[in-house]
Amino acid sequence: LFFLNTKERLIAFLKDWAIRESQDFNGPIVLSNYLTHKDISQIICASRQTTTQLFNDWEKNGKIRYSRKEIFIKSLDEL
Repeated sequence: LFFLNTKERLIAFLKDWAIRESQDFNGPIVLSNYLTHKDISQIICASRQTTTQLFNDWEKNGKIRYSRKEIFIKSLDEL
């Protein structure tokens, strides 16, 4: 996991999270969110600013919707 860049580590983390929540990868993924950007950043060994920027870029491009309650991912392949 540490040989991946920050974006790749974040995607791998989201995939692992989806697997743990038994999500089907064939369609949109909805994760119950209980983590802050800071929490996620610490898990993937990245700065909070970089993690927030990635989430903001994906949200701006319509690839995800992020709130305190859930993370909606249109498609993991599009990230």
